[in-house]
Formats: sequence, C-alpha cells, structure tokens
Amino acid sequence: MLNPVLLLTVSFLAANVMHGYLLYRQRDDRKPTISHHAAKSPRTQLFYALGHIVAATSFYMFARKFFSGTPQAGALIVVSTIGYVADIIQAFIPARGKIEKYHEFFAYIMAFSVIIIAVLAAFTIPQAPLAAFVSKTLAGCLVLSIPASNIIEQRYFYRIQMVSLIIFYIGLYVIVLGIT
Repeated sequence: MLNPVLLLTVSFLAANVMHGYLLYRQRDDRKPTISHHAAKSPRTQLFYALGHIVAATSFYMFARKFFSGTPQAGALIVVSTIGYVADIIQAFIPARGKIEKYHEFFAYIMAFSVIIIAVLAAFTIPQAPLAAFVSKTLAGCLVLSIPASNIIEQRYFYRIQMVSLIIFYIGLYVIVLGIT
C-alpha cells in the first residue's frame, strides 16, 4: 500500500513536472497563467488534464490517509475533497474564450482549498517546535500569495502559481516529517 510520503511525492512530481514542462516548452511565448499555457492546443490541454488527474488523485489519497485521526481531520478531508473535485474540473476546461470564466471559478476554488489545507494543517496538527514554526511560516506565505498576486503585473502570475504550489508541498512535507 502507498504511504502518505510516497503519495505526496507522486502528487508533487506530477504537478510540478507537468507545470514546469508547459512553462519551459512555451518560454518564448509567455502567458499570464499556467492554465493559459495549457490552453495553447488540445494536446497541451490533455497533458495538463492528465497531469492534474495524477497530482490531484494522489494528493486526495494522501489527504485521506494522512489527515485521518488528526485534529480537524473532518475539515481537512472535506476541503481536500472540494479541492480535488475543483482541480479535476478546472483541468478539463480550457482557459480561453467564453468558457474561461468557468475554468477560473474552479481554479480559484482549488487555490483557496490549497491555502485552507495548508493553514489548517499547520495550525492544528501537533508538530515538533521547529517543524511547527516552519510550517506556520510557509502557510503564512501562502496566505500572502493572494495579495501578492494582485500587486504584481498579471503577465507574471504564473510565477506566483509555481512558487505557491512548491511552498504548499514543502509545508506539507514539513508537517508529515515533523509530526509528533
């Protein structure tokens, strides 16, 4: 059976390799969001959707295993479920044209789910003192990504997306490895 660290690692790699590949392949045609890079063609959209299926499903499996039995387990699993569903839906809706607003709606639900999970886990799961400090600091950085995304030029939003995603996963690794 897959353990939580392995599931988290699969999710981390699937999300970051897929996003990194899209950004790298289109480095000469920079778009404001990763989703806009995915919407370039049916092929890139499918790659994006498949990457999100793997990343979101392995994360959801991680959440079900790891958060069970922790304080606020119910809330963490419910928010993870909402984020999972929203992530899969947004991955299949291209970020272009008239349907882009639906993509954005589900993408924002997924993004807020990530922030809620990070904050709730960092502040409710008992951890060693150093791990608690680091995970709470990283959760705070995720909360600050919201105003930061409104301050920077929209064409650089993909950078906030990538950094926030990496911070989210590092925070969860700290929590998993620092649990008391």
